[in-house]
Amino acid sequence: MRKFFYEKKIFHAKKIDLPVIVIGNITVGGTGKTSAVIWLANYLKEKRLKVGILCSGYGADNNKYPIQITSDSKAFQVGDEAVHIFRRTECVVVTCKHRVKSALFLEQNFALDVLICDDGLQHYQLMRDIEIHVTNGGKRFGNQYFLPAGPLREPMRRLRDIDLKISKGAPKNGEYNLSYRPNYVYALNMPSKIEPLTFFKDKKVVAVAGIANPEEFFKILESKGLHTVKKPFPDHHRFRAEDFYGYESLPILMTEKDAVKCEGIEGYDFWSISLEYCLPKAFGEAVLKKLEYYKHG
Repeated sequence: MRKFFYEKKIFHAKKIDLPVIVIGNITVGGTGKTSAVIWLANYLKEKRLKVGILCSGYGADNNKYPIQITSDSKAFQVGDEAVHIFRRTECVVVTCKHRVKSALFLEQNFALDVLICDDGLQHYQLMRDIEIHVTNGGKRFGNQYFLPAGPLREPMRRLRDIDLKISKGAPKNGEYNLSYRPNYVYALNMPSKIEPLTFFKDKKVVAVAGIANPEEFFKILESKGLHTVKKPFPDHHRFRAEDFYGYESLPILMTEKDAVKCEGIEGYDFWSISLEYCLPKAFGEAVLKKLEYYKHG
């Protein structure tokens, strides 16, 4: 209904003077949107474009007004995804649940070439130039029913409007494949202490994951020969010391997204795994081609 009202100009979308790329999905659950945002932002930076990134600040204490992420930002204040994206891209990252406020803040305060919106496919108030859909290749669209009977936020026909499609594994019908490659692990209390993931091979470790699909993280560790004690938590879980009681003597491995929420918790041997997010070069080239079209069109 909302989309229809925006299409018919009953509701008015805000257009800004920078091209806007929205990366999202029509289903609930983790599909790899943030990973795709990080990859694309770094790719565009390599092409000498100045990139600004909008995050919703989900789970943050205050996300009503635009807040620029810095090296001192705390995950509970601005959202775990925003901190993770900033650290992996070093782009200008702003968090706020109001996408138009964020876009205007970035447009007015920074000399940028393009904006990337992390999630927000259904936030029609901000006009976008390029839409990118990310699918979980294993789950895809489930039973194709709407919430709460199924995973869909919007009807399947919404995909007809999408410019580019990504699948996290098992791509189909022209989708670009998003994959993950473990790089190394590092100690949270001493980030300069870096080891290969095989450092923990044949050792018992606690695997912590407060993400949408924790089993994917557990499988990565087990594929490298690690013996894991699995500790899944809800997505965006705000970690506390008591979450780890009883595991003081074991190394605790987690994703970088979770690691930003465990900084400051003492008494545990925390390690984070650094993953390389991989998309084909052809995907980046396709985005650049569309940006050129909107620039000159």
